[in-house]
Amino acid sequence: MAYSNYDYSNSTVELNVNVSNHTEASVGDAGFHLPKWFPLCSFLIDVVIVGVLILIGFIGNTLSFIVLHKDKNWSTTHFLLQCLSIADTLFLVGCLLLQTFHSIYPYTKTFEIYNNNIFPRMFKYLWPCGLTVQTARNWITVTVTVDRYIAVRFPLRANRVCTVKNMRIVIFFVLCFAILFNVPRYFETTSVEFLDAETNITTVQIRQTSLHVNDVYSTVYGIVLYFIFIAIGPLLMLSVLNINLMIIVRKSNLERARMAQCRNQQQKTDVNRMLLSVISVFIICETPAVVYQILLMSKEPIASAIMPFTNMLVTLNSSVNFFIYCLAGQKFRKILRNICCGHRRRRRWEKLSRNGELEKNPSTTISLMSTTRSHSAKVW
Repeated sequence: MAYSNYDYSNSTVELNVNVSNHTEASVGDAGFHLPKWFPLCSFLIDVVIVGVLILIGFIGNTLSFIVLHKDKNWSTTHFLLQCLSIADTLFLVGCLLLQTFHSIYPYTKTFEIYNNNIFPRMFKYLWPCGLTVQTARNWITVTVTVDRYIAVRFPLRANRVCTVKNMRIVIFFVLCFAILFNVPRYFETTSVEFLDAETNITTVQIRQTSLHVNDVYSTVYGIVLYFIFIAIGPLLMLSVLNINLMIIVRKSNLERARMAQCRNQQQKTDVNRMLLSVISVFIICETPAVVYQILLMSKEPIASAIMPFTNMLVTLNSSVNFFIYCLAGQKFRKILRNICCGHRRRRRWEKLSRNGELEKNPSTTISLMSTTRSHSAKVW
């Protein structure tokens, strides 16, 4: 989900994670009424659509990591995209726990034990971890963009600057920054148990701490630093770099069109196309979430209405990269096809071995081996 600041009604009551309770149309301070169908729409988006996107993202990010690892021409771009796949997967885990599971109960009145007991106890740790992953994911995306910009704009310096060793150091500092920057989040909330005297049932609620309600802290850290280092800052950097990268790549493609393209140049074109698509999707999906956060901090009632849609777009951003790689990367498709065909051949080999066909007909073994070598030669 969009790991934005949650809406608190005041400093002592239960945390209202979903802004509206999804059981009735909300009424804002300015007289803004959510339509009656909004709770159902919100449930379908937060649980059904986002749930499907998370499942697709888990599978797609795993396949992306495997395919990128199989590429023999492994480079800084492959390493950074693998890091991005891991960050996206962890981000989707946070979406599952903080958004999808938590949104089941308000509308269906099922999954009560998670909503009323497990979630409030875990929130103190889930919330900072989610923001840490979001911070790392955003800056890894910036790192991928900077790496590609240097490779295209300064190709002679790229071999010295953009090395895998240097990128590992950069990712290490990105992770350290993401962890340290979000340490104060662990002290913003706490969970409190209450015993209902009438029903004799113990419930758990999330409460703000004195740190969170401190005006200086909430203004400087919760708003200013948050927008600079997590929300608007990375988005602006990506927008500027993406525009410049598009201009440079377009000029480069026009120059290549006048010459005979070699295989290496075509691979570079595929990589540029892939990364430009990834960055563009990131900007498109993250911009509405930033708008939502601004509206939420301004206490605009319409923020309640757009929250499910912005959360869906942010989840989509972490789920769709695999399809971008398949559409824009010719070599990525070839490696993926080789992995899938290789898996089918192994299953056929195992089946023939169990049935004793290989011993009875040695020509089958030769045929399978020659097919494997032939397909491998086509890929590489």
